[in-house]
Amino acid sequence: MADSEMQQVKPAQLTQYLTALSVSVSAIAVGAVIGFNAPASFQLRAAQEFPKFNGYRTTFSLQNTTLSLSADTSGTSGIGNHGDTSIYHYFSNDTDSNETTIIPDVDIISQKLASSPMVMDSQPTSARSPIVMDNQQALARGVVVMDSEELSWFMSAYAVGALLGALGGGALMDAKGRRGALLASAVPSLVGWLMTGLGSNLPILALGRGMTGLFIGSSSAAGSAYVGEISSRDIRGRLGSFYELALTMGILLSMLVGTFTTWQRLALICTSPTLLYAVLVYCCKESPAYLLLKGRETEARAALQHFRGADYCIDQEIRAVQESQMEAKKAKLKLTDLKKAHIYKPIIITLTIGVFSTLCGNGVLTSNLSTIFKNSGSELSENVSGVLCTALKMLAGVAAVVLVERVGRKFLLVVSSASMAACHCGLGAFFYMLSVDEEWTRRYLFWLPMTALMIFVIAYGAGLGPVIWILIGEMLPPLARNVGAGLAVAGVWTGSFVTVYSYEFLQ
Repeated sequence: MADSEMQQVKPAQLTQYLTALSVSVSAIAVGAVIGFNAPASFQLRAAQEFPKFNGYRTTFSLQNTTLSLSADTSGTSGIGNHGDTSIYHYFSNDTDSNETTIIPDVDIISQKLASSPMVMDSQPTSARSPIVMDNQQALARGVVVMDSEELSWFMSAYAVGALLGALGGGALMDAKGRRGALLASAVPSLVGWLMTGLGSNLPILALGRGMTGLFIGSSSAAGSAYVGEISSRDIRGRLGSFYELALTMGILLSMLVGTFTTWQRLALICTSPTLLYAVLVYCCKESPAYLLLKGRETEARAALQHFRGADYCIDQEIRAVQESQMEAKKAKLKLTDLKKAHIYKPIIITLTIGVFSTLCGNGVLTSNLSTIFKNSGSELSENVSGVLCTALKMLAGVAAVVLVERVGRKFLLVVSSASMAACHCGLGAFFYMLSVDEEWTRRYLFWLPMTALMIFVIAYGAGLGPVIWILIGEMLPPLARNVGAGLAVAGVWTGSFVTVYSYEFLQ
């Protein structure tokens, strides 16, 4: 077949779709890391507030160190403290300050609680003193209890890891390639999930979450670059949209599975999408653009022919990639270039939108959906409400694929930001009224929290969420793309850490 005839043949799409779907499984694994926070935080707070042991319910708060004891004949173990029947003794605020309520056998409290003024000042009449256990001893009995500061670190550690992973992702891609970086990213993910599921103390648990965050930062950059480089121009936007949808699907699946099991088991289950994407990506070919960059033209041609089909002439596309890479090598960003408006303005815009895409509260809402619904007194189950909101967010992401081309980026940003601001005002008004007149608020405004959160996730999923990543690719000039994208991603994860970490202290 002549070259002129081959050039008229459209590139084959099946291989590109299958490759993009394989990479999208890594986005499901990323979503699992983010979605893990919702069931984990809900269960850990339940362990703080409502643990049940051997037929008794012990209610306590490590924030103000007040405790109470009430009879409960259910005899079931509290969430996050499954299988334990050995904790029987807590100081009680229902008894005299110089007495303790004794339930025979073993006395256990956490080290943090044992050092609190309330416990230290108490003079128990019992001959036995509480056994102060560290996290490792407690975990051996199936008990994990965290105070507010510890829970904040546990929930936000992934954002720190994601920031570090994003900053080092470029170097990893240059050294190992796009496909190689995706495969290498699977290692911290697997190690992190195992540490989270089997960890025995806060440093190990937080480090495990940080490792899964490292996977987020490195795999996100590699996955986006890989799909962009193997895709033909006619379907590049469509294939790129798979990633955001798969990420939301991962959040949804993590929250859904988390409603039926403990957070420790959920962490071990979350190794599954990582293992699956590692196998799938291993079967894919390396990016042709990366192979050309490394001077491996024969391999690059074979890879591009694989993605475009045997009947497609790849010569013109190969030349275009080579010319683009030569221009990029010649042009290097200098400090003096940052004074030019066409350089610094898009950097400032993408950085600002990146920071506000997480300071708007999306990350903290995703991490605490179940807890927020529980505190609002919603008629629906806390877990069902959280799963429903995440499902709506995924559907909004589908709509964004169409809307972003029809109504424009700016319109979506303005409408989604205004809608989210209104939702925050509504939620703030609800919780304020709840503190003023709880009975009236729960009777007449019961619908407000669910409605506000649903509108919020739809607005974010169809606007600010996906648009920030589109703007990074479109607004930044080639000369400043690496620097600008790095700053924008750093802003995203810095904002995520600040909001998730500070949630416990702002309640």
